[in-house]
Amino acid sequence: MVKSYKGLHGYEIRDVAIENDNSKFVSCGRDKVVFQWDVSSGKVIRKFEGHVSSINAVRYNDDCSVLVSASYDSTVRLWDVRARNSFAPIQVLDHFKDSVTSVHVAEHEIIAGCVDGFVRIYDIRAGLLTEDNLHSPVASLAVTSDLNCVVASTMGGVLRLFEKKSGVELNTFQGHIVDSYGLGCAFSHDDANVLSGSEDGRVVVWDMLTKNTAHSFRAHDRAVRSVVSHPTEDMILSASVDGSVKVWLPTSS
Repeated sequence: MVKSYKGLHGYEIRDVAIENDNSKFVSCGRDKVVFQWDVSSGKVIRKFEGHVSSINAVRYNDDCSVLVSASYDSTVRLWDVRARNSFAPIQVLDHFKDSVTSVHVAEHEIIAGCVDGFVRIYDIRAGLLTEDNLHSPVASLAVTSDLNCVVASTMGGVLRLFEKKSGVELNTFQGHIVDSYGLGCAFSHDDANVLSGSEDGRVVVWDMLTKNTAHSFRAHDRAVRSVVSHPTEDMILSASVDGSVKVWLPTSS
């Protein structure tokens, strides 16, 4: 371990996001507060307060000037990171009917998944809202590198891939186990595959076009809650409720 950051979170931490220059990061969880940390000193330099319940996810926009947080209180809040004299959110998105589980920022759009079964896409620049009903609670989201497609992991045990602009469903993926946990999903670095954890400890990889299972391997002893792909290489990170994080590389075979 290189460094630990502790002292302010009194409950579980649910998400972190790192600034582009790696000098700062934010963390959130059941504290209802987003903490901004200085990487070098390990000190909290700012708190973003306003949510009235647990915060499930945090993301920065492209230039890290705006922070976006998604909460169990059925809101997504936008914060001006650079405004030192303002502590209120600059915008509150409150069209959700239940806990907002995940959020993604793509250029001028905010994409959010909710337990009410909807994926909502906010075009902040145009002031438009698009809603896609997946008819099952949404646990997590991932977006392709060209920003054209979204995959949503649902509590119904199905990952749904759809075109962001039209909302047309392109494919569905099954074969992982979903009973009790909301499981993370991701795209491979080349967008050729869809990845998900599974409650039986596996990481499952599907071909995005054929929806066939490309790989399925036992990664952990317990449920795999989160998976992420390296941005440029064939490398997968998995995190499990067994308390471990693992890095996976392709085998020669």
